[in-house]
Amino acid sequence: SFFTHMDEIHSFINEYLDTTVLGKALCSIGLEQNDFLRVYALYWVLLVVGGALLYFLAAGLSYYAIFHLFPHKLLDDDDRKVKKDQIPAEIKTSLKGIPTVSALTAGMYMIHWAGYGRLYSDVNDFGWLYLIGSLLGFLLFTDCLIFFIHYALHWKPLYDRFHCTHHSFKYPTPFAAIAFDPYDGFAQSFPYHLYTFLFPFWNWAYLGMFIFVQVWTISIHDRVSFAGLDGVINGSAHHRGHHFFYRYNYGQYTTIWDRLMGTHRVWNGGKFTSSTPRFEEDKEE
Repeated sequence: SFFTHMDEIHSFINEYLDTTVLGKALCSIGLEQNDFLRVYALYWVLLVVGGALLYFLAAGLSYYAIFHLFPHKLLDDDDRKVKKDQIPAEIKTSLKGIPTVSALTAGMYMIHWAGYGRLYSDVNDFGWLYLIGSLLGFLLFTDCLIFFIHYALHWKPLYDRFHCTHHSFKYPTPFAAIAFDPYDGFAQSFPYHLYTFLFPFWNWAYLGMFIFVQVWTISIHDRVSFAGLDGVINGSAHHRGHHFFYRYNYGQYTTIWDRLMGTHRVWNGGKFTSSTPRFEEDKEE
């Protein structure tokens, strides 16, 4: 079967819950293990708690390593500067959005729970070669769709209503990675879920991609570009160009769609090109 009736983490916690006072109370009012509201609520709690913990862990470690431990090795002088109150604002925006994004994401999980997704639990159902191919397909599929969703979010009515929240952080730090209006954030994450409704996908890979995507998003907001400035991989330098010039560099993982759509612009920034002149517009800032 493509469908995993309930992923292992959710199932374990849901079963454990029945051994607690809370679980017994839920059962006493008719909220058994497979009750729709209980399953949805538990997914929501897991996403809120897990998302917040992952955010603080990954963004916190990134910020500490880059801005405190090795700033002189990883950042140019200008890149070490962070505006007063910027980080609290990035964290506040991120935390404000997590509950709503989690509620919408839990809805995606419920579609799988109801049996309409294409997740599978045994990697041997399709084999390791298919798993590797499906991971590559996931990255290419989502990279394409996120580009066009992101591009659409720069249409003025959508930008003013949703996307301007994220662009209020012109010089982002790792804590700005998920500092989005929640509906904007969910829209850009929707391709991850859509892929699992269209193609068989291992349920643990689905969870792994949830973690990978958040870590990747943090990495392209951390001001340190380990990717080539004019290469295929979208590093933080490429994405910083998006925050600065707005109408360029919409890509998520690669620069492929920016190149195809004429929106690719090289950002002359990043530790490994400190001797390269930056755009005149950047110098003026």
